[in-house]
Formats: sequence, C-alpha cells, structure tokens
Amino acid sequence: LSDKKVAAITSFLGEAASTRCPPEQLPANMGLLFKGVDHLGAGFILEDSEAAQLIASNHRNGEVVLPFLNGKELNSDPHHTPSRFAIFFRNWPLNRNTAPKGYDGPVATDFPDCLAIVEKTVRPYRQELNENGSYRLGNSLAEKWWIFNRPRNELYDSIAGLKWVLARPELSNTHAIARLPKGLLYSNQLCVFAFDDFGHFAILQSSIHEAWARHFASTMRNDMRYTTVDCFQKYPVPNNLDA
Repeated sequence: LSDKKVAAITSFLGEAASTRCPPEQLPANMGLLFKGVDHLGAGFILEDSEAAQLIASNHRNGEVVLPFLNGKELNSDPHHTPSRFAIFFRNWPLNRNTAPKGYDGPVATDFPDCLAIVEKTVRPYRQELNENGSYRLGNSLAEKWWIFNRPRNELYDSIAGLKWVLARPELSNTHAIARLPKGLLYSNQLCVFAFDDFGHFAILQSSIHEAWARHFASTMRNDMRYTTVDCFQKYPVPNNLDA
C-alpha cells in the first residue's frame, strides 16, 4: 500500500476506536501468539564455546542446551542466528525422588553436567534471602531454581506439530516478521506466532496489519511495543489462509 493509503487506514482506525466500534478480542485468535521464555538467572545462558564443550562431552546434553534467540539478533542478523545458548530443563522435576507419582519423563538430574552449572550459578541467586530470612525472589523461584521463571510450556505445546514459527520483537520500531525454525529458545523479547505457513506470514507482514499495530500498540521511548491483545487478538485474520 502507498503511504497515503496507510495514513488513511490509520486515520479510520483512530476514528473507529474512539467513536464507533472499538475492536474486541476475537476467540479465534486466542492461543496463537505467545511471549518467549524468561530465564531469570544469568547462569542459564552459555556462550557458544561452553555449549559446544557440553555437547561434545555428552551428546545427550544437546537435549537441554539449546540456541537462545533474542530480539536484537532477530532484527540485526539476516539469518536470525542466535549468538548464545541456554540450559533449559522445561518444567521437569529435579530428580526421580521428587517426581510426581507415575511420572516417567526426563528429570534434571539426567543431565548432571548441565545441572551442576545451573546449581552453581543460578541457585544462589534464586535463593538469596531478605533480612527477615524470606526468599528475595519468592518461594516458588527459590524452590524450583533449575526451571526458568517463565518456561512457556503453552508456547512449546502449541508449536509442537509445526516445522517453523513466525516471530517479531516485542519492542521494535521496525515491523518485520521472521520465519524461524522450531527448535530454538525464543527470548521473552520476542512475540512468537504459532503459524508456519506463508499465508499468515503475508497477513502479519502486510501494510494493513502494520498500520493496525502501530495505531493500537503501546510505546517505549520511540519504539512500538507489539502487544498480544491489542495488536493481534483483536485483529481480524482471514480464514483458510493455509488452504
């Protein structure tokens, strides 16, 4: 669309939102856009060389040592290549003794080299005490020190059957949707869409959607903050885009 048409769309949206029919959340758009993971503990993050050493010492470590992509890398690298890795134990129990009855999935102690790093670097931070003896970050984070603050299980459950995902930085004045492989850890700086088809890519990257997002988004400094509810959950996405 031309700049003139985008301006006209933006003007119409402003008038509609203020005087006519403010957009409502659409049930069809629920559960399709997610924030990425929030680790809350610098010790989870590894440089390339550290990750390579862990995987070389035991190939199974590759199940929990995953590439970690943030918003800056998404916009600054044309290949969207993560520069770091992270140790990610999902929402697994710490060991077999503490696992729920009947649980037969992985536990953190299955990966002793990785767990030792997290125990040394993250556990002290998560279990820092206030003067009154309570945990500074709260009981839940202190007790489950090996698990990310927000592991986003709902995100990874939703994209389990996909080959790719679509994503954009939450905070960016550039509206650029990227198509990413599924096997990454997406930072909480990213908005991740549970789509892998080019139909939804075209809709989300369109000038119309950009005009909508810029109008309804919040801002930080001079950047647009793409918000889940106003920018996507209220946006009318056409049906049968993957047909």
